[in-house]
Amino acid sequence: QRIERRLQLALGQASIAGKGFAAEETGQAYARARELCLELGDVPELFPVLYGRSVFHFQRAELDDAHKVAQELLHRGKDHGDVSAQVTGYRMIGSALSQFGRFAESRDAFEMALALYDPVRDRRSAIVYAIDSRVMCLSWLSHLYFILGHPDQALARDSEVPALVRDLNYPATEAVALAWGCIFCQLLRDRHGAEQRAKALMSLTAEQGFPLYRAAGTIIRGWALADSGCLADGIKEMQQGLTDYWATGAEMWSPYFLGLLADATGRSGDVTAGLGLVSDALKRAERTGVRWIEAELHRIRGELMLAQDMRERREAETCLHEALRITRGQGARLWELRAATRLAHLWFELGKREQARDLLAPVHNWFTEGLDTPDLRDSRALLLSLN
Repeated sequence: QRIERRLQLALGQASIAGKGFAAEETGQAYARARELCLELGDVPELFPVLYGRSVFHFQRAELDDAHKVAQELLHRGKDHGDVSAQVTGYRMIGSALSQFGRFAESRDAFEMALALYDPVRDRRSAIVYAIDSRVMCLSWLSHLYFILGHPDQALARDSEVPALVRDLNYPATEAVALAWGCIFCQLLRDRHGAEQRAKALMSLTAEQGFPLYRAAGTIIRGWALADSGCLADGIKEMQQGLTDYWATGAEMWSPYFLGLLADATGRSGDVTAGLGLVSDALKRAERTGVRWIEAELHRIRGELMLAQDMRERREAETCLHEALRITRGQGARLWELRAATRLAHLWFELGKREQARDLLAPVHNWFTEGLDTPDLRDSRALLLSLN
C-alpha cells in the first residue's frame, strides 16, 4: 500500500504537468492516494494529496469542494505542526475565496501564507506541492490588490515574481507565473505586457507541456491581437484557446475567458453572438459560484446592448446598475470604477451631466494610487468633460 501511495502521488504530479490539474486522471490519482493515506494513517504524506484534491476541484470550478479540502489541509497542518502544509492550505483557501468574490478575505489568506513562508524550509514546496507557494501567492495578490483598487500595490507584488522564478528554475512554477501574469496584464489593459508574457508562456509550454497554461496563454494572446485591431485573428485564437482549455477538464476561468471573447466578438460587429457568449458566461458563473468576474460580465453585457441598439438603453442601464451593486458588495473598487465610468458616459450622452458627475466623481476620487492606469485615465478624462 505504501508503494502504491507513492506511485499514485507521483502519477498525480505527472498528470498535472502532462494533462492539467482538472484532468480526470489527476483526480483519480489523488483520490486513490487519499484513500491509501487514510488507511495507513500516514498523515504527513496526506498533505500533498490534499493539495492535489483541492486544486483538482478548484480548476474544475467545484469551489465548495476545493475550499473544504483546503480547510482540511490547513487544520491538519496546524494539528501536526507542519508549517509548509499550513502555507499551502492558506494559499488554496485564498484561491477559492477569490473566485467566490470574497476579495478582502482572499487577500488576507494569501498574506498569511506569505507571512508563514520560509525561503529555506519551503523551497521544496515547488516540488512537493507542484508550484512554489510564494510565487503563487504574489501572483494572486497582484490580481487582488488591483481589483480592490490598489494598482501600485498590485504592480509591486507582480514585480517580485520574475526574480523568484529565475532563482527557483522550476518549469511548473515558471509556467503558472507566466499564466497568472498574462491575466494580470489583461486586467490592467496592458496589451504589450500581456502579449509578451503570452509569447513567453507559449514558448515554455512548447518545450514542457502544461496544456492548461498553454490554453490560457493562447486566449490572452488572442485578446492582445483583438485589442490591437486584428479582431478576426484574435477571436479565432481565443476560440481555439477555449477549446483547448475545456479539453483539459478545466472550468474555473471559463466565465472570464468567455467575457473577453464576448467583448471582442461584439466589437467585430457580431453583437448578437457577443450577447450569447456573455449570457453563457453568466450562466456558468451562477452554476459554479465563480463570482469574481460577475460584475464585469454585467458591464460587458450592458456595453453590448448599447452597441446593438440605443433603444436597449433601459436594459443596458439595468446591467450597469447590477454591475455596480455587485462591486459594492464585494469591495471591488476597480470593477466599480469601470461600471461607473460607462454609466456616467451614457448619462452624459443623454444630457444628464450633473447626474453623471455625481455618480463618477466619488468613485474616481476614492483612488489614491495608480492614477496613470488606463481605467483611471479614462474616468479622469470623462470627469473633465463633465465639469
